[in-house]
Amino acid sequence: MSKIAIIIRAGRLNYKNVVTDLVKSLYKFGHPDRHKFNLYISVDMKMRTLGREDFKLKEEIESKFESVRYIFDEDRQIILSMINAYGIACPRLAEIILLQKPYGYQINSALIYAISDGNEMALHFDDDQGFAIPIESSGAPLKWIYMDVVGWHICGLQRGATVTTGPIAGSVSPIPQQIKTVIPEGIRRELGQLFEHAHEFVGENTFLCPKYRILSKLEREKNELVNVPEQRGYRWISPANMGINLQLPFPIFYNPKGGRGEDAFFAMSLDPGDTLFQIPSYIFHDPFLSYSEIYENKFPNYLTDEPVSTKSINRFANAVLGWIKYMPLFLRIRFHDSPKHRKQVLKENREIINRISIQLTDCLRCSQFLGMSACLDAYNQKVEIDYKNWLEVNSIWKKNILPWLHEDHPKFNSP
Repeated sequence: MSKIAIIIRAGRLNYKNVVTDLVKSLYKFGHPDRHKFNLYISVDMKMRTLGREDFKLKEEIESKFESVRYIFDEDRQIILSMINAYGIACPRLAEIILLQKPYGYQINSALIYAISDGNEMALHFDDDQGFAIPIESSGAPLKWIYMDVVGWHICGLQRGATVTTGPIAGSVSPIPQQIKTVIPEGIRRELGQLFEHAHEFVGENTFLCPKYRILSKLEREKNELVNVPEQRGYRWISPANMGINLQLPFPIFYNPKGGRGEDAFFAMSLDPGDTLFQIPSYIFHDPFLSYSEIYENKFPNYLTDEPVSTKSINRFANAVLGWIKYMPLFLRIRFHDSPKHRKQVLKENREIINRISIQLTDCLRCSQFLGMSACLDAYNQKVEIDYKNWLEVNSIWKKNILPWLHEDHPKFNSP
């Protein structure tokens, strides 16, 4: 029986619904009879009103796994102390890997535990998704089905993939569909142009008419692994629906301090010879947590456009600023052989921001957009530091940390 780690980054208590839905999917496809599953909940305590006990699952759910481990900053400090004590990595790089927020550190710490515990592969999901997928129907109401996402990841990894990645239904990004009713088309097009060369998938048309992703019957019937295609110079993966072969070398998840891009920089660190498979199973992404009824087997007949509200606009603004924060490093890596072109793209992007930031603020009544220019400048000023850190953490991860975990299987006791 394969020993498989399930990793979930948790910042919201909705993760408990995700785990419950995952258990339903595991049993639906008979996986507990064929594999041993160990659950790793890697927690970001950004909601200061919550404590460790708030994140604990019900015993009934915990019992469905061979083991359950909750990972908090105190646990990461223990790993850090051991890495320092054994001289595995310099403290500065170890802190970036284990403590640099926002989100890459959550996956890194869980992967360290998973490898040390002897798991052969790891599957990663986020705290805002479900495993039942909306399918187009000849009649008006949607049909919802469970797809064997876990089974397909296992299949791809057993066939030699370093990484497997799956597509996303629902909302691919936290863009409320109704922004098209309040932001003029010209501004939405310019917002897309801002990320055309500086993001793994957002482009000129992304904001023009954002829609939910609903599967067609043909997509539902696909049943084969395919090689992940190259786009914009790289093969992109999504950590919301991802598998990693823990027995092969793989990159670190890195994000600039306070920025995002951990999945993009992971993909940019993959070796050309790494096998990457895309599985045919989708997950349902619900970034605004608008469809909580699906966890109670109450599936909506329709998906309605996410309205423009304080909640949805703040979520959208956080995403846009997060993308801008990793834009300089993304461009530094993507155009490392063309510094002149990189500087030209940054210049054009700065001009776009100067044109649209006030307009976005007025249209959405959200002052966060006024910080777009300052974010770009701040992260561009330290881009060489971030680039150096990205190179160094990947090197120390593959040369020192992964071999140590595989050879010594260090035990990290909880505080």
